[in-house]
Amino acid sequence: MEKKLNVLLVDDSQIILSHLKEMLLDVKTVEVLNTATTIGEAKTLVEQHKPDLIILDIQLPDGNGILFLKVLKQQHPEIVVVILTNMADAFIKAAAEKYGADYFLDKAMDFAKIPQLLSEVKPK
Repeated sequence: MEKKLNVLLVDDSQIILSHLKEMLLDVKTVEVLNTATTIGEAKTLVEQHKPDLIILDIQLPDGNGILFLKVLKQQHPEIVVVILTNMADAFIKAAAEKYGADYFLDKAMDFAKIPQLLSEVKPK
C-alpha cells in the first residue's frame, strides 16, 4: 500500500484552514491534516509529526513565512513546501524559490489547484 502524505497547514485564518481541510478530505493520498496558526505552533508540529508536506502562508502573526521556510528547509530539506499567499508578486515569489519552496500558489488564483497538486506529490 502506498504511503499517504502527512500534511501540515499553516495559515492565520481559520476560514482558510477549514476550507483547505475540507478540500483535502477527498484527496486519497493525504492522510493526516494538522493545522497551525503561527510559526511557533508550526515549529512544534514539525518536530512532533514530521510532515511530508507543508502548505505555508507568508503573513503570520508571529513572523514571516519566508523566513520560516528558509530555516525549515535548512533543517528538513525533505519536507515539500507549498507557499500559499495573497502576496504573489515577483519579489516574494523569487524569495520563496530562493529559500526552497517547492511550489508557489496565489490564494486568489490557484486555491482550487491544491487537491490536484497534493494528489501528485509523493512522500519522500
